[in-house]
Amino acid sequence: MQVYLVGGAVRDRLLDLTVKDKDFVVVGATPDELLSQGFQQVGASFPVFLHPKTHNEYALARLERKIGAGHKGFVVNSNQHVSLEDDLLRRDLTINALAMPVAGLFDDSITGGVIDYYGGIKDLQDKKLRHVSPAFAEDPLRVLRVARFYARFYSLGFTVDGATEQLMQQLARSGELQTLSRERLWSEAVRTMQEQHGFAFWELLWQLDIVAILLPKLAINWQDELRLQRTFTLLQASYDKPIAYSFAMLVSGFFTAQDTQSIADCATRLAVPKHCQHFAILVCESYPLFTRPLTAKSIVPLIERTKAHNDSTTLRLLIVACYHYLAVYELQAVILQAVELTLFEQAIISYRRIGMNDIDPNLTGQAIGSAILTERLRAIEKLLIITKKD
Repeated sequence: MQVYLVGGAVRDRLLDLTVKDKDFVVVGATPDELLSQGFQQVGASFPVFLHPKTHNEYALARLERKIGAGHKGFVVNSNQHVSLEDDLLRRDLTINALAMPVAGLFDDSITGGVIDYYGGIKDLQDKKLRHVSPAFAEDPLRVLRVARFYARFYSLGFTVDGATEQLMQQLARSGELQTLSRERLWSEAVRTMQEQHGFAFWELLWQLDIVAILLPKLAINWQDELRLQRTFTLLQASYDKPIAYSFAMLVSGFFTAQDTQSIADCATRLAVPKHCQHFAILVCESYPLFTRPLTAKSIVPLIERTKAHNDSTTLRLLIVACYHYLAVYELQAVILQAVELTLFEQAIISYRRIGMNDIDPNLTGQAIGSAILTERLRAIEKLLIITKKD
């Protein structure tokens, strides 16, 4: 039995990046051998095991043979005779097909140099994302993985090999991408939009005409070059924001036309969580309010739609998103100042203070709600007058 550190951990060591996750391949072992030492099998028919102490993944060396559509349409062979070279051949990119021997199952000390059967070290030096073998075209998920690695290493200057781009387009045209679940598409999108240069994921898919397959309405919207570049600008500045914010920026090209139906279509195709879809539509419908002087009649609906009287987090995020959008689209010269956020916080306080004690006790039914709303509007108008004087 021989154990190897493989994939991203080796790649990131060579790039002098922080190694976040460690994955291992075990050659010449059986499932029973790992189970007997306390490892836990991830799936009944899949040869991946969790370490009893570190919970890192240890996979038996395996071969995969395509038998059906999609990224799950494979039969796996993980017998003791599968070599490390065989296992690395099935990987997506050469930079991920690297290995280093370690002492054993319970000691991951490196005991030798980098094993590189497929030119991964040279591709790291050349900053090239290149597929390992033609088998790359058998798994549609690899289209999204390459785009994700392109975004991750964008700042390092990595590019995608031309032949690999052709295979990505071939996969997209084959209909295999449509076999991926909407949930898996969203999962990959989320992982990417949280990268500092996550916009590059969409940039690459756009350049290869793959966005048109995944999100047809978005692709049509992006045919306007200025709108496309503004979307990427908005995305680039949203990586450290909540994912609902990033999704709103992804579909921001629909805002000008108030096209909430296209936003909903994109959300459905990506299985976007409802709160993300709702936030994008909220930004779309709310940003015009910030192009003119705020009034009590514009502030109160925002408080109520975002439930800011209970928690102002969503409202604060909405304000930032609207000002960000307006600035990039140059609809007016706006710079979000702390005073705007402070004003809304004060408006929320004024809103909360108004209750049953502030209206005629003889009112009943809908008249109660109307009276409370009137008093809240009056209180916030007073606040605005005081603020203007200051």
